[in-house]
Amino acid sequence: MSRRSFNFMRARRLELEHLENRALLASDLHISVLDGNLNIDGGHANDTVEIKAGSAANTFVVTGISQLKGGAGNDSDEINATFTGVTGDININLKGGDDSVTLRGVSGATNINVSTGQGDDEVIVQQTSVSGNLHIDTGQGSDNVSVTERQLVQHRSAEVFQDQSVAVAR
Repeated sequence: MSRRSFNFMRARRLELEHLENRALLASDLHISVLDGNLNIDGGHANDTVEIKAGSAANTFVVTGISQLKGGAGNDSDEINATFTGVTGDININLKGGDDSVTLRGVSGATNINVSTGQGDDEVIVQQTSVSGNLHIDTGQGSDNVSVTERQLVQHRSAEVFQDQSVAVAR
């Protein structure tokens, strides 16, 4: 018996299968230290940011929660990190959505700038000192701003803007 080798080539019929719709989830919250400034940028989702003093000088602990876009349900992304080398400003720009910002026990920043954009926002500033200016702009919406036990080291200004008009000037 001899062995023969056969090479069979069969024609295949190619088809495309339709899969369910998928959405790529992406967080809107980005936090960085650049040139000594702590920068927190959000998107148009509902963002929650809390900044507290860290255990060392020029260090801050940031907790952030951002809704994720896409998919169904209440998806969120949480960040809890310590940022060092903050020797300048704290800049928070959340761009929209129903946002919440809390600054608790923060000191050492030159200026603190908070902008929440359009939406129903809450900004709480407690036991916070700044050597420059405190600027809060909540944009349009039903907003709550609370500034308690704050110190302006060099007696500079604290401004709160709600619905694009001055609500409180300290």
